[in-house]
Amino acid sequence: DIFFNNSAKNGLLLVQLPEDHINMLFDLSEDDLLHLAIDLEKQLVTHEKLDDMPFDYDPFAKHCLINGMDQLDYMLSNMDKIDAYEAKKRNVV
Repeated sequence: DIFFNNSAKNGLLLVQLPEDHINMLFDLSEDDLLHLAIDLEKQLVTHEKLDDMPFDYDPFAKHCLINGMDQLDYMLSNMDKIDAYEAKKRNVV
């Protein structure tokens, strides 16, 4: 999904949960303000009255969000590896 991918690239965490989990959250929110905890490292959404709700998340986007980087930052942090690869490739040709 384009919106989902663009959100991750801009540092915004979007969590997709199954419909039954969403319905449980809506039910809880009818009575009171809903307080959730989202743990990206463990990929869990938690609420004191519910079981932990796991969610899937792209490993690369997760790495970037946890480390406060975007795709360019990631590439720049690996420039030594990129340079070594390119030098090796030039020597083969």
